[in-house]
Amino acid sequence: MLDESEYLTLLKEKVWSKAIGTKQIVFESAYYEQISHAIFKELKEPIHSHTIRNLYENRHQPKPQTLKVLSTYLIGDKDHPKTFQHWVEHLNGESKQVKEEESVDEVHNIPEPENKPEPETPKDKPSLYKKHKAFGLIALTLLVGCGLYCYVFLSPPTEKNITFSDIKTLDDLYEAGFELINPDTDSIKVGEGPLVLYTLPGDYWVKPKEFPVITNFLRHPLPSDDCYQIEVSIPGFKPSQRWQGYNFYLMVNKEDRNNWIRFSIGYDSAHSGEVKAEMYYSQNGKVTKPCPALVIKRGVDTTTTKIPSDFWMTFSSNEGDLTFELQQNYSWEIKRPVCEFHPPFPLRYFGLSATQGLTDFNGQPLNADHLPVFLEYVTIKGCNY
Repeated sequence: MLDESEYLTLLKEKVWSKAIGTKQIVFESAYYEQISHAIFKELKEPIHSHTIRNLYENRHQPKPQTLKVLSTYLIGDKDHPKTFQHWVEHLNGESKQVKEEESVDEVHNIPEPENKPEPETPKDKPSLYKKHKAFGLIALTLLVGCGLYCYVFLSPPTEKNITFSDIKTLDDLYEAGFELINPDTDSIKVGEGPLVLYTLPGDYWVKPKEFPVITNFLRHPLPSDDCYQIEVSIPGFKPSQRWQGYNFYLMVNKEDRNNWIRFSIGYDSAHSGEVKAEMYYSQNGKVTKPCPALVIKRGVDTTTTKIPSDFWMTFSSNEGDLTFELQQNYSWEIKRPVCEFHPPFPLRYFGLSATQGLTDFNGQPLNADHLPVFLEYVTIKGCNY
């Protein structure tokens, strides 16, 4: 019987072997991210690469939820999650089976007497053991086939709901599958209702002398099957100054700032004050606008009292074809199409951010107000939505 640390060691070894394909464990962030992506791809259960790093580098005692996800990855599935105790029982069952097989082998290997009489059964007649074995293989094949059929055709639609009022700490945000990039903890509020970001200066589409950076960028893995719908609720938002906006980014990878897609609601200072929804994409640093903007309001008067609007931004992917839609004011209103587009590159992450312009054409800071942006929820649904 092993102790708990030995069971944990075996769990880590098996997870590494399954996700990476080798037995040698290497303490590198790229491997942790690969394991995180492999688990999300199979279970649709987000587990942060930081959590994987902490586990393999023994930085913290793993949480029960972490062990549950890893155990399910090895011996369960998303519809039948397993706990760490299941993993322990699984290993003990394997050990017991090996011992029983070794015992049977020892019995079968007892030397037979030299003058053993010939069996009465003809040599070409299958033994009872072989019959049972054949029957067992047939039964196993039927069970596996039935299981695959139920999983593919009868399983419920994949759905993940992240309600930000349930997020009480930044750790909870990480546990929900998000990473906080370029954090400024004084400019993000969690635990007091909706998550609050602020329209701080920055963007990934910048002028030549500006640096591409977004403060408090929330990044989350995309589903791996290219067939899903993601909806974000943004209540009470009305930008009215110098490119204040809320952005839904789609990313090729974590570090690439030259290839992305941006779906945004913002204030355009260049057109007599317009609030509009639009989609741009950058390929190798060249920004393109594939669809005309959807104008929400023209001639916004910044001196009048601001009346916030509620928005629902929806992004859908179906075999790589992307659709961007917008709802405003009431949840029962129809979704208005903003853009349909087929990206020239694969997508692996989506990101949520609040931004404003950095500088004017003379290089002077724009200094718009830091407008609060409230995030109520994010819903990720599979193709059967």
